[in-house]
Amino acid sequence: MIDACLAALEGVLLGMGYRKVHTDLSDLASFAGGVPSCYVYQAEPSTLTRARRKVAFTDDPARRVRTWRHLLYEERLQLVVRLVEAGRAALDAQKNEFLRRLPARIMDAENNAIHVTATGCLFIEDRAALNNKVAMEITVEFAGGVYLDRETPLTEGIEMETIMGG
Repeated sequence: MIDACLAALEGVLLGMGYRKVHTDLSDLASFAGGVPSCYVYQAEPSTLTRARRKVAFTDDPARRVRTWRHLLYEERLQLVVRLVEAGRAALDAQKNEFLRRLPARIMDAENNAIHVTATGCLFIEDRAALNNKVAMEITVEFAGGVYLDRETPLTEGIEMETIMGG
C-alpha cells in the first residue's frame, strides 16, 4: 500500500511545481532542499486490524461463477508531508493548494480503493533550525486493506412452485 500512497503524494507535489520530493530521512534532518522544498516521510507504523468480512461480489454468468471479495485486514497508514517556504504567506498558499489537489481516493496495484484524508497540520517556525525558512507538516491518512477473492459456483434458479408443492 505504501507504494501507491507515496506515488500519489509525489504526483500532487510535483504537480504543484516542486522539482523534487525528498523521502530520505537524512534530507529531512538536514533540510537539504532549497526554498521551496518538500519532504514525505512515515512518522508512525501503519496499523493493521483483522476484519474478515465480505465486502463485494461480482457475477460472471458466462463462467457461472460468483467472485466474493473478502476484506482480511484494514490498514491505516499516516504519512507526513513537510512543505518548506521562505515566508508564512507562501507556505499558507502552498498548504491550501496541496489540500485542493489531494485526491479523496486512490487505487493500489491490485485495483483496490484507498481512502485519503488530511488529518492535521503543524506550523514550524524555528528560524535557527530551518535556516531562515518556515515549514508546515501536514498529516495524511490512507485507509485501505488486504483483500482476498474467492470464487463460488452460481446455482441454478429454483422454481418456487416445486418447493411450495404446486
